[in-house]
Amino acid sequence: MNHLNESPPTAGCGHSAPHGHAAHRSHTAQRHRRLGLGGPRRRGAAAVETAIALPLLLVLVFGAVELADGIFLKQALTVAAYEGAREVTRQKGTAAAGQRRIDEVLAARGITEYGYSVEPVATEETPRSTRLTVRLTAPVDSVSWSPLRLFTGKTIEKTVSMVRQ
Repeated sequence: MNHLNESPPTAGCGHSAPHGHAAHRSHTAQRHRRLGLGGPRRRGAAAVETAIALPLLLVLVFGAVELADGIFLKQALTVAAYEGAREVTRQKGTAAAGQRRIDEVLAARGITEYGYSVEPVATEETPRSTRLTVRLTAPVDSVSWSPLRLFTGKTIEKTVSMVRQ
């Protein structure tokens, strides 16, 4: 075998076989395809994949945020209804005292839009051992800032019943 007629390997190629510039470009293109570094066709496929996946990802993210807002509102109403019921069921507690306490609790959480009722109506003369029910309602829209508005027009209601002390 005569090694004098063979040309030395191209630097960085790693092949010992003789080849010119065209063969080197072909080898580089094959390596890029193997590594996913494609040309215009690959970039086009990536654009299509992004166009399909991005809206789905955004709906998932904003949907999760809106769901979390609803859970936050439900928890805030639960705490406020309990605190309001505690005020109403105290000795000489009134519906107005319950309203003030509910206002404090919900204002601390940034919730200003809600409905409130006490049944039966609590006054200072309401007898002990009377079961009083505090009902709070609030629209989910009052805490949601998501552009999806999945729960538009929906309300959350929380009811707490306690016996007058």
